[in-house]
Amino acid sequence: MSTELLYLLLSVYFALWANQVFWEKFLEAAGLSLTAAPRVTVGLFVVLVGVHWLLMLCFVPRILAKPVGISLLIVTPFAVYFMREFGVYFDKSMLRNVVETDTREARELLGNIILWLQVCLYGVVPAAVFALWPQSPARGTALALFHRAGWAVACVVIVGLAMWSISAIAVPVFRDKRELRYLVTPANYLVSVARVLGEQTYEPEVLEPIASDAIRGEAASNRRPRVFVVIVGETVRAANWGLNGYRRQTTPQLQRRDVYNFPDVESCGTSTAVSLPCMFSLSGRRQHDEAVIRRSESVLHVLQRTGVDTLWRDNQSGCKGVCRGLPFESMASLGACPAGLCYDESLLDGLVDRIGSSQRDFVVVLHMMGNHGPRYYLRYPPAFQRWAPVCTTANLAQCSRESIVNAYDNGVAYADHVVARAIDMLVNLDSHDAGLLFVSDHGESLGENNVYLHGLPHLIAPAFQKKVPQVLWLSPALKKSLNVDMACLDGISRQPTSHDSLSHLLLGMMNIKTERYEPSLDFLGGCSKR
Repeated sequence: MSTELLYLLLSVYFALWANQVFWEKFLEAAGLSLTAAPRVTVGLFVVLVGVHWLLMLCFVPRILAKPVGISLLIVTPFAVYFMREFGVYFDKSMLRNVVETDTREARELLGNIILWLQVCLYGVVPAAVFALWPQSPARGTALALFHRAGWAVACVVIVGLAMWSISAIAVPVFRDKRELRYLVTPANYLVSVARVLGEQTYEPEVLEPIASDAIRGEAASNRRPRVFVVIVGETVRAANWGLNGYRRQTTPQLQRRDVYNFPDVESCGTSTAVSLPCMFSLSGRRQHDEAVIRRSESVLHVLQRTGVDTLWRDNQSGCKGVCRGLPFESMASLGACPAGLCYDESLLDGLVDRIGSSQRDFVVVLHMMGNHGPRYYLRYPPAFQRWAPVCTTANLAQCSRESIVNAYDNGVAYADHVVARAIDMLVNLDSHDAGLLFVSDHGESLGENNVYLHGLPHLIAPAFQKKVPQVLWLSPALKKSLNVDMACLDGISRQPTSHDSLSHLLLGMMNIKTERYEPSLDFLGGCSKR
């Protein structure tokens, strides 16, 4: 069989098997069924086949036919599994999560026997057949190019006619549901991988400076140094936060402390790889340009450059470039977790001594493991299990909704304990005036509408993935130093806010003067006379 016909067979296989989720979502959006509109079904099938066939005709030469085909057949079942089981859309952000994941996360997501059975059945077996299928002899270069071009032109014509025949239905659906293109498999992950790798190829060796006019305010030298601890909670959603009125009291320890709770906070993104760089940038989501943010300094670089000490302590998969070139500590690399499982309390080990060793203003970021899925039951020590039964598998679709929520809520309660303990440590600090902000990087879906985990495109992501908890605590000494109006702060905490406020809060807290500082985003600055 010729290489072009082998590509066609592959494309037919992908259209029939690998695009089940796409078929379901498209027909649901169009209000149709497979049998009710045969013309649309046939036309869409031809388009799916043609898209993948054209990609292979244009980009895969004959010499790479077997290795590329085998690779696609083996990789695609992984994509199909996560799309079907967790409601994943393979856009650029999701692929960045895949590229930047660490081995610990990968082991949890891939440690599922059902996944590997499907990979063997739908990937390895077809790949073996494809590998053994004989190709027809190679043609001369000129003839081969002519032959390939002829097939490509024919493919374009056929796809064009098919799309035209169903345009009355397909065009409005694709215009209204743009996210459907991230379900066309394997084109979705191939295009997204190319975009992510292309961006990484052009990442600068030196980050572009921001706020180059930044200087310390005069008052900074006339007071006691300040320390502000930012705890980035992983995957905690506002809907399950006890202080927000959740049916369970998942935050009993914070409830007993003098904190300001922010019940309406929207995240920059729905994944760590997007949210972290965004929330520590000076542009935030309102002026979001992911490429610019990733090649530019973060607010932490501005602080360090103007005389504020910084430290990033990590119990997750890194700072995603936010702390590049700045002091960084990984709990796993410090040997804080001899069994390989780091609970978030390890972030507090020796923290008071680190703060006390500095004679300057200090900003510390603690990046928690938090409630990172899908194995929520591993995110807290056994002693913190308050609700049972809990889901103890990475295949959440096999668990009852109750057991998933129970495990998740236990993790939220443990996060409450860690934050409360951090506050208690700062209360007794005598070297600095202290403050703390806890805010999650993004939320999580726990099976609502058959969607799990996080990472959906921001435009279509449910509120569960975008609404996050936020809590502020200020020591009496810091309140006095900032001259905070308590009634004002209490009122502002009840108003809607977002991740965009974080960087400007830090600039104001540390008395950094720059034209990039936006007072309207510094909710604390509006209630204090610095």
